[in-house]
Amino acid sequence: MKNDVIYAYSSASVAVLYGRLVDRNTIERMIETENASDALKLMVEKDYGSTPAATESPYEYERLILEEEHKVYRRMDELLPEKKHIAFFKYKNDCHNIKVLLKGEMADSDHIRLNPNGTIDPNKLQVAIRERKLDLLPKEFSQAIEEALESYAKTKNPAVFDIYLDKACFLLMTKTAEESKNKILKAIAEFIIDSNNIKALIRNMTVSKSMNLLRSTILSKGSVDLSEYVKLFNGTMEQVKAYFSGKPLGEVVTKSIDAYLSTGSLSGMDKYFDEYYLSLIKEYKQQIDGPAPVFYYHALKEMEMKNMNLVMTGKINLLPKDDIRERLRIYYV
Repeated sequence: MKNDVIYAYSSASVAVLYGRLVDRNTIERMIETENASDALKLMVEKDYGSTPAATESPYEYERLILEEEHKVYRRMDELLPEKKHIAFFKYKNDCHNIKVLLKGEMADSDHIRLNPNGTIDPNKLQVAIRERKLDLLPKEFSQAIEEALESYAKTKNPAVFDIYLDKACFLLMTKTAEESKNKILKAIAEFIIDSNNIKALIRNMTVSKSMNLLRSTILSKGSVDLSEYVKLFNGTMEQVKAYFSGKPLGEVVTKSIDAYLSTGSLSGMDKYFDEYYLSLIKEYKQQIDGPAPVFYYHALKEMEMKNMNLVMTGKINLLPKDDIRERLRIYYV
């Protein structure tokens, strides 16, 4: 079947899937429930979870979300002819799993839960890391693991696993986007790098106040030269806002900084970047002769699953209802 025929079918199928998204009313009902168990029941009503055991305890909500994510990727596999397009989004789960395995190994802990929705089978990944058969993995990951282990041996700081593996993940995503020649994936990859760098800048200016840490976490191939972040680090928050003013992420930067200056917290920053990400992909969703509608569906489901996670975490930890609402991502079809 030709790609244009597949994409026409995909666009029609995604239109149906839009109608199955969890709406704001359901999220609100979950927030208003008496307890986490009742909130979980509403998740199950919206077809979250296929494993009976996972639907019995509210503490198993993460398993329900992983099962839902698996369904999302299975649908994408049916709708997209280019499998690299799907791998692009899955790399972050591989990255997560590698970090969990390495940190668990350093802490001598067997209590780990891996995400089954990456490009690498979790069992194969465990063998590769446990037996140091790193040639079984993509070279970006194998090289990052070797460098992270070497750094950890010197510093005993588990944060090095985040630094090296995140860089490898972003490198792999950028490489895949470039090889695919898909302008949407290229735009997403650039956004991910820009958001990583801006978050690193703001966090290092407000929390760690470390130039060395900033240099180790910012990434190349974004829209802003790395030297600019170094200059901004030595300035003020107002100067950071002024620099990004008029740029695509200017409003997000201003919101993040203003929220920090008024509350002393950076907790809202991820929310602002997530919502911008959704608006970025939405610009392309009308391009029905390609993968754009499926990419947008994936972004919507990501926001939905994050909201499910935020609500269940809030209910389990007995957070005030308004605190939960403040953390929710806004998403519209």
